[in-house]
Amino acid sequence: MMRRVIFLGLMLALLASSEVLAVGEAAAPSLIISPSARAWGLGQSFVAIADDATAMYWNPGGLGFLDGTRMSITHSQLIPMLADDVYFESINVSHAIPEIGTLGLSAVYLTYGKWWETTAEGIPVQEHTSYEFAFGGYYAFKLNSRNSFGVGLKISRVFLAPATAQTGGVEGAGWSFAADFGLLGSVNDRISYGAALQNLGPDMSFVSKDESAPLPRTLRTGIAVKPIYGEGYSLLVSMEFAKTLIGLQEIFEKWKTSAIRRDATLNGGAELMIANFVAPRLGYIYDHDGKIEGFTYGFGVSVPVGGGLDFDYASVPKAEELGRESKFSLNYRL
Repeated sequence: MMRRVIFLGLMLALLASSEVLAVGEAAAPSLIISPSARAWGLGQSFVAIADDATAMYWNPGGLGFLDGTRMSITHSQLIPMLADDVYFESINVSHAIPEIGTLGLSAVYLTYGKWWETTAEGIPVQEHTSYEFAFGGYYAFKLNSRNSFGVGLKISRVFLAPATAQTGGVEGAGWSFAADFGLLGSVNDRISYGAALQNLGPDMSFVSKDESAPLPRTLRTGIAVKPIYGEGYSLLVSMEFAKTLIGLQEIFEKWKTSAIRRDATLNGGAELMIANFVAPRLGYIYDHDGKIEGFTYGFGVSVPVGGGLDFDYASVPKAEELGRESKFSLNYRL
């Protein structure tokens, strides 16, 4: 008996997620959905800041400057106006060991939502959920007082459909592993810079090796400046350039063509810290290929609980006419 699968949640996620649109040819979208509402409030320009546990995503080199134990949790409803069961969750935990460096663990989960497996006649058979998850381990250390280098290794799995819903009875799923590298440094107390290579690993295969897709390999570079800072207040301005590295051979052969430039994004933002308590933020995203151009905005609130508890919120633009998305995150320092 022929069966057909309706991937409503999957298609919505692929079409509506800004990160996915930027690298539409890649597998494992969960690897490029960025955590941290603070970073989103800054227009996704965080590679030269990376000063909390989400440095594991933005720039592993930032972990080397963290002290104590840090934890970050992020939640995103990717397309709340269309499907409330398509969402992204992440958790990052780091722990600094004196004279050795900083260790980190990360976990992400992305669900495409629920869908029904049906017969050729449209009769419902069984409900399923398509999803992704990834786990990573990281290590960073200081090269000197102003520079830190970090590296990470992660495993990712994508589950699209069970074998019962696939022609040929083969599970629609794939897995792969990838490495991340990052460097965070500073010129002085006001100017910092960062660079990161993300998701360097083999292509992910689905069903067979002939049905594979590259991981979302990405290069990020950026700079951050504090033109104003003092006791309890500061102004932080950051800028970032991100470029996907899918099709490395084409990049070297056609570096100046529009086909290669299409996936580059430019991001920038500013954060004003007031009395070490509240921090309004404004940013801008320019992603021509993903058709995402617009302002981000948000704020953070710091509460003196333990070593510090930060709540962050950001509102970000989506592609085309899909409105805006809200992101929430918590950061805790022991």
